[in-house]
Amino acid sequence: MAQLNAELGNRSAAIQQLERVIFFGEGKYDAKAFELLGQVHLQNSSFTEAADAFNQSATLAESDSAHNQLKLLQASALIRSGKPQLASIELLGMQVPQGDSAFSKQQFLLGITQFTAGNFGESRASFRNAAADTNAKSRIDSLFDELSRIKHPNAKTARLLSIVFPGAGQFYAGDVKNGINSMLLTGGFVALGYFVATRYSLLDATVAVIPWIQRYYMGGFKRAGLIAEERLKEKQDRIYRKILEEISF
Repeated sequence: MAQLNAELGNRSAAIQQLERVIFFGEGKYDAKAFELLGQVHLQNSSFTEAADAFNQSATLAESDSAHNQLKLLQASALIRSGKPQLASIELLGMQVPQGDSAFSKQQFLLGITQFTAGNFGESRASFRNAAADTNAKSRIDSLFDELSRIKHPNAKTARLLSIVFPGAGQFYAGDVKNGINSMLLTGGFVALGYFVATRYSLLDATVAVIPWIQRYYMGGFKRAGLIAEERLKEKQDRIYRKILEEISF
């Protein structure tokens, strides 16, 4: 009934029925019930709850094969919940022989967690292990070689440029709009500060204008670094998607 409800889209009812089975079933149906519960949570995009359910089912699995498949489902749910480090721990703890059907999927998921962490060398090795043939491995190597050549834009360089000249870091990172805004805002407040200092007093300029100059000046070079990081990640993500396309199951 719970499985039927899930298939019909009655996920809340399915979850309640499965939890009732687990609570009153005296352990007889727990392994299957937890697995179904995980599947329903996946359909509901409740990835943390799905990972917990798959983990519970894995501990009750009657065979190594079933255990490994459930741990893979748990790791996948953890990745989708934004917890790749926890997924990596679970994957590294699996005992999967290289010829096992679960090995490629384990390596694929490991490649994802390692790439997310910026460990590109380890990610390359895992994705190569997951690839089906020599041609796919070669293309993966080429994509990682391309990835290693991506150095621009550099966040430190962007911040330094904006420290020297407001807006320059944004221009360097390719964000012309924010570069112009930073240059005009900071320059405008500097001009205003000069006007107040000469028209009234340095104290008036210090109290009324300098805090605004400091705010936009510091905010500008910090923002330049963030923009550079985002643009660099966009370039890396484009290659990442191509790598994933090289692996199929």
